[in-house]
Amino acid sequence: TAHFQLGLLHLTSGRVMEAREAWMPLALLEEVHPEYYLKLFKQGLEALADDDFPACRKWLNQGMERNKANLPLNGDMQKMLNALPPAESDATAPAKADEAVKAEDHLFLSAYRNRNTH
Repeated sequence: TAHFQLGLLHLTSGRVMEAREAWMPLALLEEVHPEYYLKLFKQGLEALADDDFPACRKWLNQGMERNKANLPLNGDMQKMLNALPPAESDATAPAKADEAVKAEDHLFLSAYRNRNTH
C-alpha cells in the first residue's frame, strides 16, 4: 500500500517516472496476493499517464472488482474514471502524451488535484 500511495503522490505531482519507480514492487504481486488490486490500479494509472484511456478503464475497473479491503480507494479510482473523456473519444486520443504538455495541464492530474482526498 505504501508503494502505491507514494506512486500516486508522485503522479499527482507530475513526476510520472518517479511514480513508475515507486510502483515497481507492485509488478511482483501475483493474482493470489490479497493486495493484487494494487497492481491492477498501478497498471491503470500507468495507462492513464500514457493517455491510453481504454487500458486505463480496463485496469481500474478490474482493480475495483478485486478490491474488497480498501473501499475508499475504489471511490478514488471511480473519480479518476469519471474524469476521463467519454469512451467515444478514445479513438482520437494520442497513443502517448505530448512531451511538451506540462504535467499540470494533463487531464488526470488537474482533475485529481482539484478534489478532496481521503
